Amino acid sequence: VLSLVAPTVGPQLISEIMVALATARIPLRGLSMAGSVDGDAIAPQSCQLVIADSDVEVALRTLHATFFEL
Repeated sequence: VLSLVAPTVGPQLISEIMVALATARIPLRGLSMAGSVDGDAIAPQSCQLVIADSDVEVALRTLHATFFEL
């Protein structure tokens, strides 16, 4: 499981994650999101990606390049 933390996790961020992993040919086996309660709404703040152990290093490098090496 690889976790990403952001101020908010929404459809745009999930889309960028999915495109980055697909480009690197890393199959996504599962996805979940967790967040915090803000009043009556839940604001997602993290995303957990289930991928094969053998893909973790490439996925980490791919996502780092996507979001931090702009």
